[in-house]
Amino acid sequence: MSSLRLDVTLPCHARYLPMLRQLTVRAVDYLGYHEASRDELVQAVDLATVGVFNPEGPYRDVEVRLATTETDMVVRIRYLGAATGAGGPAPIEHLLSQSDGDDSPMVRLQRAMTGVVMGREPGDGAADYCELTRPLPDSDV
Repeated sequence: MSSLRLDVTLPCHARYLPMLRQLTVRAVDYLGYHEASRDELVQAVDLATVGVFNPEGPYRDVEVRLATTETDMVVRIRYLGAATGAGGPAPIEHLLSQSDGDDSPMVRLQRAMTGVVMGREPGDGAADYCELTRPLPDSDV
């Protein structure tokens, strides 16, 4: 299969969330994931944006990249426009660590994906980010 790379930048307003979901569904379907895996991947993107699509939230925009490597699907989300803190967790880490019942969005992300990496990019134009990885369907277990 040839590689895939879709990049989209969306304002952090709730009206754009359905667009992101539809893009994710289409990409995951194109890659051939089974329905249960597709639903987990779409939910993972939803979880990674919990509290972000809110104009009063810490971010102005999100850049989302849906891409493939030879073995994996990689979703990289860059959260743009938050004030840079003097240490401590990034706003997205705080949002994803908030328990909403039995566990937090971060715990559910770690269960659904084979890789979850979060952090803050260094330098000018830095952004918080979350990178999610899952094997492509041929190696999907």
